[in-house]
Amino acid sequence: MGKRKRHKRPAENQVHHTNDVSVSMLSAEQLLASARASREAFDVNAAVRLYKAAIDRLDKEDSNLLDELGETLLEAGETDDAMNVLLRSANLSPLENHAKFLYLAQLMNDGLDAVQMVEHAITVLKRNREKLSQDTTHRSQQEIELKTLLCSALCALSETCLGAAEQIFQVSGNSKAVELQQLDEKAEQAVVAALEIDPKGIEPLIAVANLRLTQNRKTDALLLMNEVFSSLHPQIAAYFNDNIGEPERAQMELPSVDIRIACGKQMIELGMWSQAIEVLASVIRQIDRNIEVWYLLAVAHVNLGDWSEAHEAIECAKGLQSSTEGFDGTVQQEVLDEID
Repeated sequence: MGKRKRHKRPAENQVHHTNDVSVSMLSAEQLLASARASREAFDVNAAVRLYKAAIDRLDKEDSNLLDELGETLLEAGETDDAMNVLLRSANLSPLENHAKFLYLAQLMNDGLDAVQMVEHAITVLKRNREKLSQDTTHRSQQEIELKTLLCSALCALSETCLGAAEQIFQVSGNSKAVELQQLDEKAEQAVVAALEIDPKGIEPLIAVANLRLTQNRKTDALLLMNEVFSSLHPQIAAYFNDNIGEPERAQMELPSVDIRIACGKQMIELGMWSQAIEVLASVIRQIDRNIEVWYLLAVAHVNLGDWSEAHEAIECAKGLQSSTEGFDGTVQQEVLDEID
């Protein structure tokens, strides 16, 4: 749900796009272009400064620009500022850009508030589908895109409901059994709706497996994740086949990196060590700077008794932690030390 954060160590000699030119000398349009270029180059601190300057000159109530700033603040790790900006945008344009509500859901401390945010994102997507049904121009491709987004948001709702239930249980135990039951039912309804959109989809199958695991239905979860792996295995095999001649196409046919990471996590939860390694290895081949993926690979290798492979994965994770080029994902240092 949402974008992965890129962690980057500050470098003394880091060059910003506007070091040599004062911000005051740039037009609003130039500031906006520079902000986007800085963000694309992972120079998120410069991007934040430039976005703010551009918005001050262009339109402080442009929700689209506020959304861009909010996402960039998230990438910079400025979560409080990101929440304030995205909430401002949500108030200005409550029926536009479902993604900001998914980001806000991740930022909410209260699980029930997070559920409401994801539900609002779903409302926005359903409204967009309804509007599209009244417009036959280019409807086919847009309909496919909206169905994919809606399916993903429904899966996010199930996950968020489970998180909210866990939060309530940790505080109140079974004294709020009614609320816990309602959240479980809402999660069930969400995955059923997601499966109606995409019955064989990797993401909804993972979401259902996760729900079944929390319901102590491990056998059902295993069956679902084996179905997922059966779908993924030939795609991954094609991706690793250097003789296919079209590696980019093979990569495009794979599910997104985030979905494959979620898949790997779920497989590790179920003890599907070899399958998890295959799925996570496909992520590493595509982007090798995710510290969490290296950690998950180490866990799987340890459980298979592959100590040298596990040690190599941990060393890669530790190397990323000290890198000035930045890394994705988060893992606590003591967890890495414990496995090592």
